Parts: sequence; C-alpha cells; structure tokens
Amino acid sequence: MGQGQNRTGSFGKTVSIESQLGFFGAAMRTRLNRWQQIGIVLSVLAFIGLGAYAWVFEARHRDKVYSTQLSMCDGTLRTQNEALQGIGDQEDRAKREAVNQSEYEECKNEAGATSRDLFNTSLQRMPIFLAKVLGLIVLAWLIEWFVVEIARWIKRSSQRSRRGRI
Repeated sequence: MGQGQNRTGSFGKTVSIESQLGFFGAAMRTRLNRWQQIGIVLSVLAFIGLGAYAWVFEARHRDKVYSTQLSMCDGTLRTQNEALQGIGDQEDRAKREAVNQSEYEECKNEAGATSRDLFNTSLQRMPIFLAKVLGLIVLAWLIEWFVVEIARWIKRSSQRSRRGRI
C-alpha cells in the first residue's frame, strides 16, 4: 500500500496509514499514565515560568540600574546649577548652565547606552539559562525514573520473598 492509502482496521473501520505511522514509519502510539501527563504539563509550565521569571528579573535589574544612573545625572545637574546661583554675571551663568545641560544630556545618553548593553547581555544569556532549565527538568525526570524503578524493584523483591515463604 502506498502513502495516503486506507486499510481496514480492527472492527471494520477504515483507518488511514498516515495516522498509524509515526517517526520513520514506526508505530509511535504511546499511552501515558496520569502522573506522566501531569509531569509533562508541570515540566512545560516550569520551563515557561522560569524563563519568564528570569526575563522579568533581568528587566527589573536593568530598570533599576537605568533609573539609578538617571537620578545621578539629575542630582549632578541640580548640584551644578545650584552652585551657579552665586554668579552675578547672567551671561557667564547662562554659559555654564548650557555646559551643565550638555553634560546632563551626555550622562543620560551614557545611561541609555548602558541600559541597551545590559539588555543585549541579557538577551545573549537567555538561551544559556533556558538550556540550564531544560537540563534541570531532564535531571528531575531522570531522578523520578530512578526512584520509580527502585520502588518497583523493592516491590518485586518483596513479592518474591513472600512467595518463597508460602
């Protein structure tokens, strides 16, 4: 039978071949028990949740650094302009205020550049973080599998020992 052809399945129902074939043509129908389904859902939620948490945490850190730098720029401008109040010559004061304002704009630009650099660094580190989260999830599944296998082994051993006593 070629691809796309139908055949009669059990109980006389017509079933397409594609629905029965999985990866490389092998039957890939695997039944998961309830705990495995819950585990998969929790794993996906953990992956998405930890990724989102990390992104929000990094964003808050960037915002805090940026706002701190801006407040330092504001404080410097305010202090420099207050120091100019003692200058009697209006023209000299205006020149110095213009210099202070240009230094303030430069300070704001540096704060913006630092914020962009932090964003790019966060963006570059995110795949590494997500790979670590995925590794932790795989490790958790392996530990769970190991614990379940030990429990099954103990159960089989106890059943054999009970049969041996009878």
